[in-house]
Amino acid sequence: MQNCCNGLNHIGIFTPDLKKSEEFYRDIFGLEEIFHVDAGEDGEFDITVMGNDNFTIELLQLKKEDRDVLAQAADTLNHFALNCQDTKAFVEFLKEKGITFETESDTYVKDFGTPKRDLDIIFFHGPAGERIEIYQEIYK
Repeated sequence: MQNCCNGLNHIGIFTPDLKKSEEFYRDIFGLEEIFHVDAGEDGEFDITVMGNDNFTIELLQLKKEDRDVLAQAADTLNHFALNCQDTKAFVEFLKEKGITFETESDTYVKDFGTPKRDLDIIFFHGPAGERIEIYQEIYK
């Protein structure tokens, strides 16, 4: 059964403002809404699932603040990384959108890991504080 999983289905992100997060992922990454669930008055949270041909994000807005759920999420997720074909060009696009970064520019990492590979990476935050890495492997 080890081979029953064949890829990442989606990344779930808690957000205090579902509409703001929907706009961010639409404007920055070009994601489209796949479906939405309105939990109604008695439900736990509203959900919007957005995606494209490459990845899917599930945005969850809690209807009633649940510190246990949020604390568990904060304790387990550091960041998610998205493949990029041209980090430098994407950074310029993000700057035009007013995005600020953890570092002043992208970071080129030479000979990372075994086997060695070069990377061009940068981190920034989404509207709910989620940490996002843009990741490009540089092939020699």
